[in-house]
Amino acid sequence: VTSYGAIARAVGGSARAVGRVEASNPFPLLIPCHRVVCSDLSIGGYGYGQQVKGEILQREERGYETSTSLKLDSGKLALFPVEWVKQRD
Repeated sequence: VTSYGAIARAVGGSARAVGRVEASNPFPLLIPCHRVVCSDLSIGGYGYGQQVKGEILQREERGYETSTSLKLDSGKLALFPVEWVKQRD
């Protein structure tokens, strides 16, 4: 997963702008916006609700333990294990 802020830093812009773009995603099953979380690694919003987002993320757990980054032309995108996401009650 990554955060709204990490995307903003990698491409330039604000975390709120990234959130607005994510919220308008017409193809959530093809463009995995559920993998974008808040910078404190809380689950954040999702068009189908936080519970659904949490369930999808739980199914994607793979046992990774370390973060990494993806090099982009505009910078680096921080990536974190799904297991680090804090589920809200």
